[in-house]
Amino acid sequence: MIRLISLLLLLLLGSAAVQARDVRVGIYANAPKIFLDADGKPAGILVELLGRIAAQEGWQLTYLPCQWKDCLSNLKTGVIDLMPDVAYSASREKLVDFHRTPALYSWSQLFSRQGEVIISPLQMDGKRVALLTQSVQAEEFVRWATSYGVKVTIVPADSFEHAFQLVAKGQADLAATNNRYGEFHAAAHQLVGTSVIFQPAQLFYVTAKGRNGELLTAIENHLTNWLKDPDSAYYEVLKNWRAASPEAIIPTRFWQGVWLLSGLLVLVALLAYGLRGQVRKKGIELQSSEQMLRTILDSLDACIYLKDTQGRYLFANQAVLDLWQTRLEDVIGSTDEKFFDAATATNIRQNDLKAMSEGHKVSLDEANKVSATGKVVVYQSTKLPLYNVDGSLYGLCGISVEKPAVDKSHHAV
Repeated sequence: MIRLISLLLLLLLGSAAVQARDVRVGIYANAPKIFLDADGKPAGILVELLGRIAAQEGWQLTYLPCQWKDCLSNLKTGVIDLMPDVAYSASREKLVDFHRTPALYSWSQLFSRQGEVIISPLQMDGKRVALLTQSVQAEEFVRWATSYGVKVTIVPADSFEHAFQLVAKGQADLAATNNRYGEFHAAAHQLVGTSVIFQPAQLFYVTAKGRNGELLTAIENHLTNWLKDPDSAYYEVLKNWRAASPEAIIPTRFWQGVWLLSGLLVLVALLAYGLRGQVRKKGIELQSSEQMLRTILDSLDACIYLKDTQGRYLFANQAVLDLWQTRLEDVIGSTDEKFFDAATATNIRQNDLKAMSEGHKVSLDEANKVSATGKVVVYQSTKLPLYNVDGSLYGLCGISVEKPAVDKSHHAV
């Protein structure tokens, strides 16, 4: 009897082992999306999302560190089964398989040494730019720079860390990385983000061409379901990593770049919205672009919002919704009286009217008391009026960044 029970246990254990799927995953240094932490353990947004999928699918994940170009080679030769954080391109689709729904959206930004002022692509002329070898980013940058008629010298880099090191050591003038990596690492190399951005990107998990399609099918199913539910694991992970962003070490010039970027993205989103009816007649689908813009805006810590001339909200990003502990559908069409006390709402309205009446951008500090929490938060706000094609005013765009608390312990009483 004991032997029979032992045999049954072995069979059951063996069956479970057969059912478990070992998935080998490539990992490289691109925090906060994917990286090895101080203890050598896999970490990052894409790692955590994949871990939650694996837990439900019964996968056993094994992460294999590699440099970016080696990761792609390992995928092709079968050393790894899955590679996260791969930007889509038509040429790359001939080499690897993608799922349909992007796991993340990102964009690229140029970083320079402190004191080097770069606010226009034309100022790249004659510069040495460190770019990640064999990346879509490098290909796109060359095309983009050429479109501006500027000549740059490309300095190959094995990793984003290497690119930052090249600039810090004076072996390159600029480094191109994705925005998330730059947020986490620029200050450590005494670099700052410039106002020059390019290449909005859709990021995926990929497999070698014609292999491991079931992995992508499972990933696609989870992403599709998660994106429909604002309380899903997907949004929880993004919120947690946004909260973990090292805001304290991000220099002021980075926030200036964020304001510029955000303003441009909001205006593009409005343009897409305004043209939607016309474009639909031509059969052009804008849903993917709009989703990309919203995801980018939702990934920022700054509160970004649009109002009409009456102070009614037309748009608010996730940072605003988190602050007010509410949903987008409860914000659209509402005014500040719904979310702030009377004094705060009156002050905000006066500042809005100032921007719209003066007809130019205004920057000021606002101390706002949030009704949902009773907390008073001081923001550095930038507000600019928005005009129709015929020159008529239709509202404003606002970007508010929380100011760090001032430590008064060292001040004389």
